[in-house]
Amino acid sequence: MTSLQELIEAVHASGATIRIEGSDLKIKPAGVLPPELKARLREHKPDLLAFLSRQSVMSDAQDSWEWIAERAAIMEIEGGLNRNEANHRAFMLWYRRFVEANHR
Repeated sequence: MTSLQELIEAVHASGATIRIEGSDLKIKPAGVLPPELKARLREHKPDLLAFLSRQSVMSDAQDSWEWIAERAAIMEIEGGLNRNEANHRAFMLWYRRFVEANHR
């Protein structure tokens, strides 16, 4: 049995990329994939969609924490705030900019 990660690595080894677009998998350029790999991707499509979706969410979360940490460091070093206050303000800035703005 092939793992989902192995399927994704096989796509990359073929010179293509794989990503989610809506509720579909997008592989570019699709023409470089061998027919047997295309068949395995179709067979595992629902699992691949779920797997790639989870990876995307984890990546977004990591990017958010990095954004917050960077802003907090700037506030601490250049703004003279203590670590706790800088972290709090950076988090609130992130929240207003990315969470509240997307729910209006």
